[in-house]
Amino acid sequence: DEWQIGRADGTSLATLSATTQKAFLKINNVGAATFASDVSIAEKLIHTGDANTYIQFASTNDKIILHTNGGNALTINALQNATFSGSLTGTTATFNGNLKIQSPSTAGFANISSDNNGPIFSGNGDNQFYTNNAVYVNRFFSANKASVLAQINNNGNFLLNSTSDNGQKLQVTGNVR
Repeated sequence: DEWQIGRADGTSLATLSATTQKAFLKINNVGAATFASDVSIAEKLIHTGDANTYIQFASTNDKIILHTNGGNALTINALQNATFSGSLTGTTATFNGNLKIQSPSTAGFANISSDNNGPIFSGNGDNQFYTNNAVYVNRFFSANKASVLAQINNNGNFLLNSTSDNGQKLQVTGNVR
């Protein structure tokens, strides 16, 4: 069974005589609705029985807000920028472009480039490169990672043109001028 609203012959709206070809709204016996064209909404789609959960098309135009539990969970603006509130949890993610993670105060941020140039962390104006594991090192590569130009090991030893640590604080392989 299906209830239909559409146009019968002529210009008047009809419910019983609307045919499938002329119906612009169909509602089946379980309440699922099918629209033949666009659906225009003034501002919100509100979850029935849960008034603080909705999708809002903000009156400031070109902005979509997912609102959950009384707060904005996700906002997408006209520039295609997304702002998340709360935590993002996942095991993998793929980004086309740069990923910038910034604190609310803008004092610190991580900027990770999609061209594999690596992370840069800036905290209150100073740049910091670090690993969180004693077996890892910070390396600076040539183009396309063809060779290691410099390396700072977890013991503080600085190596130029080498990845083999001889225990000296400064180790240079090649000519120095």
